[in-house]
Amino acid sequence: MPIRSRPAITRCPGSTSTLLSIGFIQDNIKAVGSYLDLRSINKELRQENTRLAYDNFQLQDVLLENIRLHRLLQFEYKTGFEPVPAKIIGFSPQNFVTGCLLSTNNLRKVQKNDAVITVDGLVGKIVKLSGSYAICQNLFDPNSRISVRVQRNRELGIISWDGGSGLLLKQITNTVEIKEG
Repeated sequence: MPIRSRPAITRCPGSTSTLLSIGFIQDNIKAVGSYLDLRSINKELRQENTRLAYDNFQLQDVLLENIRLHRLLQFEYKTGFEPVPAKIIGFSPQNFVTGCLLSTNNLRKVQKNDAVITVDGLVGKIVKLSGSYAICQNLFDPNSRISVRVQRNRELGIISWDGGSGLLLKQITNTVEIKEG
């Protein structure tokens, strides 16, 4: 059986310093490349900043016009409603209402047919009060109908559940242009 010998590893006197030098050069090349990329990124950010500044200017102009019109019309925005925070503690025990059971410490301020809203918009309305609980009929109840106003043209309509996962806008004439959203 032949005896295999291991190849001998010989060290060159300057091999460590050569590797360190090559590593240092590669790091500097990468840094220069990153610096050149920063120029293009900076240019893109400046363009976006300019666009956002222009959009901000337009919005401020619209806000000032809105304030002037409010003053001209002597319009005061008051809802006359005081929000009452409530917690969802369960689903409606009623068979004929799809909704949720709400609990609040201020139930004396709540009345039947009051709107139930979140920060995202309308949820439904109060259909029953009992003790310290209220039942909210949500928009996806088959018997729920809510009067709405189209924001673009101020047209009145009615929304109801479409039987699936959405709502249907009804009682709007065909001549009125409606956009999704």
